[in-house]
Amino acid sequence: MAGSRGYAQDFIDVVKKMETVSTQNGESQFQPYSQSDYVSPYSRSEIKKQRESLPIFPYRDEIIKLVQEYQTVVLTSETGSGKSTQIVQYLYEAGVAKGGVLGCTQPRRVAAMSLARRVSDEVGCVLGTQVGYCIRFDDCSSSSTSIKFLTDGMLLGEAARDNLLEHYSVIILDEAHERSIHTDVLFGVLKGIAKRRSDLKIIVTSATIDVTKFSRYFLDAPIIRRGTSWTLPSLEYLAGCSPWRSFTTTTPSWTTTKRQFAQQLRYTERSRKV
Repeated sequence: MAGSRGYAQDFIDVVKKMETVSTQNGESQFQPYSQSDYVSPYSRSEIKKQRESLPIFPYRDEIIKLVQEYQTVVLTSETGSGKSTQIVQYLYEAGVAKGGVLGCTQPRRVAAMSLARRVSDEVGCVLGTQVGYCIRFDDCSSSSTSIKFLTDGMLLGEAARDNLLEHYSVIILDEAHERSIHTDVLFGVLKGIAKRRSDLKIIVTSATIDVTKFSRYFLDAPIIRRGTSWTLPSLEYLAGCSPWRSFTTTTPSWTTTKRQFAQQLRYTERSRKV
């Protein structure tokens, strides 16, 4: 019985911590944890040491410089290099977003959630404030969110409502090799948006991607290619690359892309039946 009362008292203490009672109009107004209430499970020195030990850290300035100079960049590196958690932070710390949102797409919901939690710990903020995520049936973000992890499908949904994705400054397509219907359509949509928004930065990252094909798709975007050892930098610029290049090819619209995909799907199904 005493143990039950102890648990109950602990619960009451937590509730008192999470809410403040306002006497105005006799109503109780809930107030979430503030930024000052956040306690990271890691010390700042420990986080700094972990970030600087990642293979991608020596190339931080190089990545920032390329993203600032070019609209589209393709980056390939092995799994475990830290690209999924660090690139968004590098760009945020360098002010590349310019007040907009840095979006990072993931093919799976679990990845979007876990990456958002890790980055929020490294940034030192409550999940859902400065760093958040958005997946189906769970939007853990707010108007103050600057770094947002979301699935490919959720970004497509946002593009359907806002065809220019105006509140995004940078969009990172992570794990691009895990191609799906949403990923393929998203590439077409973003290419069309980039044609109309020269200020939008697009970064394609993966561990096992055919970078040449993706670079050509975005009209010879620069490639950052890293070896398995990460001992020597190897930066490759494709011929004809220019920071002011224009998209001369016709990019299908959102509606056209979906229609063409549906036609191709029906054709494939008929071929299989035959």
